[in-house]
Amino acid sequence: LIDPANVNNLCVRVDNNTLEINTTNLDSDKLILDKTNIVNKFIMEGAFEYLSGNVNFPYGLVFNYISDNDFCIFAVVSLGKYLIVRKNYNTLEYLTPVRDYISSDSIKFGKNSNVLKIIAHSDYIEFYINNNLATILKIRSVDSNYGFYSEKGLNIKISNVFITKLK
Repeated sequence: LIDPANVNNLCVRVDNNTLEINTTNLDSDKLILDKTNIVNKFIMEGAFEYLSGNVNFPYGLVFNYISDNDFCIFAVVSLGKYLIVRKNYNTLEYLTPVRDYISSDSIKFGKNSNVLKIIAHSDYIEFYINNNLATILKIRSVDSNYGFYSEKGLNIKISNVFITKLK
């Protein structure tokens, strides 16, 4: 389910279990799933394909979403880098020791599909890129919404999406 209050004119096309998100010239940069059966221990995964737009712009998963002004992002750019940040109003707080994008050989360049996965435990979160562990962070997962992020001006396709409770 999608909470329309959080979509803000985001163009979304759903076809054969695939979401296509186009944020070109729109007001929103994220798609948040409706708060249903939310837990703080979960697995979230999606295959992201860059279609068009600035290759330097990030796209990925949203977690620990409290409001439009307080949420976390695990994102990649099509040039082989990733970042994990908390957006708190207009401030970005890097959650990794490196306070910038981090290079990763696991990221496929250009229009290739990149599978991002988060495994959230109570007191730490594992981050995967194409089934390779990118990092483990000692940050707390909170009962919140989840979703997808695409910097304004990107067109991406997300497929094979699932979110499930971690046992």
